[in-house]
Amino acid sequence: MKRAIPRIMILMDPARGYDRALMRGMAHYVHTAGPVQFFQPPPFWERRDRYSLFDFARESKVDGMILLEREDMDALLELKIPMVVSPYNRRKIAKVINLVTNHRAVGRVAAEHLLQSGFRQFAFCGYQDMFWSNDRLAGFKERLREEGFVPDVYAGKASSPSDEKIRLLIWLNKLPLPTGIMACADERGRELVELCVSSGIRVPDGIGVIGVDDDELLCDLAPVPLSSVANTAEQCGFEAVKRIIQLLERRKGASLKPDIVVEPSGCAGRLSTDFINTEDLALAKAVRFIREHAREPAGVADVAQACGLSRRVLEKRFRKNLGISIYAEIRRVRVDLFARLLLESNRTVAEISEQLRFEGIEHVSRYFKAQTGMTPREYRLRYGRN
Repeated sequence: MKRAIPRIMILMDPARGYDRALMRGMAHYVHTAGPVQFFQPPPFWERRDRYSLFDFARESKVDGMILLEREDMDALLELKIPMVVSPYNRRKIAKVINLVTNHRAVGRVAAEHLLQSGFRQFAFCGYQDMFWSNDRLAGFKERLREEGFVPDVYAGKASSPSDEKIRLLIWLNKLPLPTGIMACADERGRELVELCVSSGIRVPDGIGVIGVDDDELLCDLAPVPLSSVANTAEQCGFEAVKRIIQLLERRKGASLKPDIVVEPSGCAGRLSTDFINTEDLALAKAVRFIREHAREPAGVADVAQACGLSRRVLEKRFRKNLGISIYAEIRRVRVDLFARLLLESNRTVAEISEQLRFEGIEHVSRYFKAQTGMTPREYRLRYGRN
């Protein structure tokens, strides 16, 4: 007897990059693992009076759901079908598979990025009434504490009053410059960049900003393109469909752990954190040369020549001002770019190696592992598409 195609309802917000990434993962499941029929509620112009999602789900005869936490969760739970839910008001929702983010790890990654960018004064902008914002703050503080820093904190409310922007602007103007700020989400980060630009605060030389979720469209539309912590949402969207189908088929030995965890996968660096914390113009020129030539196999001698200093003198300035060698900075920037290409494209490791003009796949694997602790294939398997 032919197996029926699973019918899964998706209740996500495609206007947000995080939700779109989850949905790309769901589509990837269909393309690689088997047929699934997805349902979404009708567009707003087709909705009928007193027509609930509960009614739509029953009429569509859906077998499972993947959704964001909703106000009508209790009604939807009465459908008694397998669900994967991404909570944002509550930490966990009973009787479903929760799709959660490792928020503390996100905060640590953001702190690391700002530290590597050269900032030595830090701040956090979030929401005091959102657990995920507070958890990201905890991870951010934790990583900075390890280096002896304590961030300034602005914690408004998600249901902010009309004077929120005024209070936020007052806070920004009180911060010492330069300061690197972690915003709890890309939306918050874009708001900060807009306020800085409109009030004459230079980004990133005065205030650097990094958001969370790497919503490329939102980040690129900011007045200064916004850096952001990337994540494994696409991979977890794939896993969400897989878990629903496992529940429907009750496969023997299927792993039905309660949580699917979205992990940070690195940072997408953009102009909002392209900061060089030095008054040494030659050193700043050297760092920018390394960043601008990340796609080329530039060596230490090339960097020294570009800024007009001897290799020995420049090496001393790197170690004194940045605490690293020239070669270490070249490797970090090159590996960061390689890692982004691994996650953002379907090209093979060999193809990316050729594009970035590495000597060979064995060489790049050793080079990559020395920086990340993983080979390129291991990195893609952990953070990339299934």
